[in-house]
Amino acid sequence: MAKFKARARTVDMLGRQQIAGAATAISELFKNAHDAYANRVEVDYYRTDSLFLLRDDGIGMTPKEFQDRWLTLGTESKVGGGTLPYRPRGTAERPIMGEKGIGRLAIARIGPQVLVMSRARRAEGIDDLVVGLVNWELFEIPGLDLDEIEIPVEVCTGGKLPTAKLIEQMKKKLSDSVQVLSGRMAPDRLRRIQKSISSFVVDPNRIDSFFTSGDAAAEPGETPLSLKDDGVGTHFIIQPADEFLSEEIDRDQNSNDDPTFTKFLVGFANTMVPDAPSPSVRTRFRDWKFTETSSELISGGAFLTSQDFTDADHHFSGQFDEFGQFTGEVRIYDQKPVRHVIPWEAGTGLPTLCGPFKVNIAHLQGEARNSRVPVSEYTALKQKLDRFGGLYVYRDGIRILPYGNSDQDWLNVETRRNKGQAYYFFAYRRIFGAVEITQDDNAALVEKAGREGFQTNKAYRQFTAILENFFIQLAADFFRESGVKSSIWSDRKNELERSEFARRKRAENVSVRKKAFTDNLERFFTRVQDNDPKSQYDILLTDVQAALKSVQKEKDLDRAAELLIQTESFAEHRLGELRKEFTITRPREIGLSTQTRRDWESYLSERAQLEEGVFIPASEQLRALVGTAAKAARIHVDQRKRLQTLINELSVEVSKSIQAQATDIRQTAEEKETEVRELAQAAIVEMKDTIDGVRVELQRVDFSELGQSGIEQLRTQLERKIDLVARHHRELLESAKQQLVEIKIGGNSKDDLVISAGEITGAIEEEVLALREGADADAELVQLGMALAVVTHEFDAVIRSIRGELGRLKRWAQASPQLMPIYERIHGNFEHLDGYLALFTPLQRRLYRKPQRISGSEIAKFLGELFDERMRRHSVTLVPTDEFRNKTVVGYPSTFFPVFVNLVDNAIYWLKNHRPPRTITLGADATGLIVANNGPKVVVRDREAIFDLRFSRKPNGRGLGLYISRHTLAKAGYSLSLVQNPEFSVCFKIAEQLAQKGEQIDES
Repeated sequence: MAKFKARARTVDMLGRQQIAGAATAISELFKNAHDAYANRVEVDYYRTDSLFLLRDDGIGMTPKEFQDRWLTLGTESKVGGGTLPYRPRGTAERPIMGEKGIGRLAIARIGPQVLVMSRARRAEGIDDLVVGLVNWELFEIPGLDLDEIEIPVEVCTGGKLPTAKLIEQMKKKLSDSVQVLSGRMAPDRLRRIQKSISSFVVDPNRIDSFFTSGDAAAEPGETPLSLKDDGVGTHFIIQPADEFLSEEIDRDQNSNDDPTFTKFLVGFANTMVPDAPSPSVRTRFRDWKFTETSSELISGGAFLTSQDFTDADHHFSGQFDEFGQFTGEVRIYDQKPVRHVIPWEAGTGLPTLCGPFKVNIAHLQGEARNSRVPVSEYTALKQKLDRFGGLYVYRDGIRILPYGNSDQDWLNVETRRNKGQAYYFFAYRRIFGAVEITQDDNAALVEKAGREGFQTNKAYRQFTAILENFFIQLAADFFRESGVKSSIWSDRKNELERSEFARRKRAENVSVRKKAFTDNLERFFTRVQDNDPKSQYDILLTDVQAALKSVQKEKDLDRAAELLIQTESFAEHRLGELRKEFTITRPREIGLSTQTRRDWESYLSERAQLEEGVFIPASEQLRALVGTAAKAARIHVDQRKRLQTLINELSVEVSKSIQAQATDIRQTAEEKETEVRELAQAAIVEMKDTIDGVRVELQRVDFSELGQSGIEQLRTQLERKIDLVARHHRELLESAKQQLVEIKIGGNSKDDLVISAGEITGAIEEEVLALREGADADAELVQLGMALAVVTHEFDAVIRSIRGELGRLKRWAQASPQLMPIYERIHGNFEHLDGYLALFTPLQRRLYRKPQRISGSEIAKFLGELFDERMRRHSVTLVPTDEFRNKTVVGYPSTFFPVFVNLVDNAIYWLKNHRPPRTITLGADATGLIVANNGPKVVVRDREAIFDLRFSRKPNGRGLGLYISRHTLAKAGYSLSLVQNPEFSVCFKIAEQLAQKGEQIDES
């Protein structure tokens, strides 16, 4: 292992002030990685250790380059006038993005101390690893000769990383050199520097192992970044990292629309424009708030994606030539793209200083009703644009800061919008896309030293003027009423507004009826559950019996016969009213959600049972009572008069009902006739007024002052006025006519089936609701699966970490008797937890690649161990029968075990507040396995609903368990159902549906 020292020859650490903040500093380091031909550059920030780690897989530095250039802080680290000493074979040449010495200042901005490790790849092969430890605070000591500062540097050979012991030796050398300078600095500064050096606790091998072992997974298909063996690149390990870093990140997370930190780092490469070249370097930033879990801040879907770009309403793409003239395509909504030219009339006929450049821009309408983006997706995209919307500038595919930040309205878009929203149209946070420049074509656009944008020279002023003119002219041509191509936008916008208005109007119209319908269903089930129909009938029965007693006391037999008929009529009328109370009519013009449809089907079943079990027997009993009373009192009833009375009362009732409905429909028809007449008359009047106004305007024009182009422009303007009004009323009248045509007046016979437009709409709406609920369910399950994979991975890492820390704690406990009891309690609780986690080993993955026989005994043992403590706490007994123990199923443990866990877990929940004894029975019969309990019954309306996604009667229940269990079993050829069993209150059955063929069974 070779060793040498390096001396800093010249430096200006005041240059750190050029770096505005942590995000700007990190962006500079990303640029350096790009310049070093890295494919990936990743940041990991460990808050608990105040450790900042930046790693790339670029070409790295040789020991000589590290000493002569990187450690010589005042020189250009890029050699050869903007080129690097080596370009990997097969890699396109990259323009240099970094600036002289800025990268080193960026590192100093993040933290006062850094360990640099770099292994170079050159044409002749892979070099040795160079390691340097730098404390930037030394360079801030006033009056110090920089030749006096020594920087420990080591070279590691054989593909090895520096050991923790070597790092300690380098720290000691640095500390000793600081001590030599103690007389040249204030005591407080000396103590601060020495404390900073001693706090640097880093083991590169342990860090490398953390990443290569999979504890911090790379993206799929990527290998971890490592400098071991043949690994090349540069790693910066900064400790302690400046506290403002975590403060800036947290402020981002707590802000909905101003992510100050993140917005400087997202979109480092141009990834949002669909046809942009693949990024030359991919960036990541993981924030490790806790030792074992991290948050991804800038990669993946955190930034605007190409799909977001495609989904937007309007798109503008093309090329500005060297004279500032635009030629390209404009696509408004989903219409066919149109070729468009925008001249820059401020040009002098000479080539611009800024040079030619490209644009590719998308725009989202400010309101959902004007957007083609579905309502369900519009809000999410709008929120993303609130955070990251803006026009970004990319030089050779790499972002130029701060353009694109939502608080950088560098083209005065919002200033113009405030003057006239309708006139200038565009909103800065609704624009997103890229202005693409290159170093070759746009060299006069020069960045400021502090990375606050371009220098405000003549080239930049031309650049912004061209783009401002571009947006002004786009608004004039496409988005103003008088625009030459505005009909493309206005027609489609009006169509979308009408659709949205119709959707909202329908939602308003049906919401009241839908709520009334669901409330009626809920009230029905509550009353049935409370046995209210029987109670109401008992009251009626009591009244009838009292009336019949009065009849029997009547001495006048003719009078008694009349009273008897009246009593029977009263009883039939009251029973009919009772039937109506428990009858619900479904409004056919509204669509039902899955849950409401399930309730409706349950109602139909319950109502049929009510008719059979209560109303029909009640009617028969009442008639029997009347007959018995008549016979007992020896009353002769005139049957003709009796039937006439009953028929007359029924006739009066139905006649009143039909008469009321007929009156209502006549009144509705008259109101609609008036509305149609007024609509037609208003169209005629407004059309005439518009034509007369155009004629008057034409008479006032002085044609002597108009050239041919002016006359044609006037003609277009006047014709457009007439056409706009005519088109508006034509569409209104056609819509009204179509609605009238769709009204079917049928019913010539009692067998005619009349289906209204409302019923058709309701049926379509119900189908849409079902599809939407299915899509939501699928999305939720996908998200749940992804979350489960992450949790499983993090759980494993946490368990390994805790086990390792317990091992170290044990050694301390053995040396301290007072600590041992505490260690033993922690260790015991951890082993208990680990034992629970071990039970889920079969659930994590298909450990068996072939189906196996799973016995009931195995399942019972698994459940007993898992729920033992919880069942004892709630006095619940698990009873596996012999039939269950001897029964076997064929499949994967990961299919069956979760189902039984879910069923037993639910049973314990509902049993715990039920009266004892509380028993869960595991049984079996010839067709399947049974999980039953003696807890509260499942009401009829819920017997199928409990298997629906998101249905739950538990407070805060998610309604996932039974849904997932049924679908999982179905894929394995088994069914899960709730069955009737007189021995149990609740009984679930798992039965085989499909023979498992074609797969060999693992008998091991």
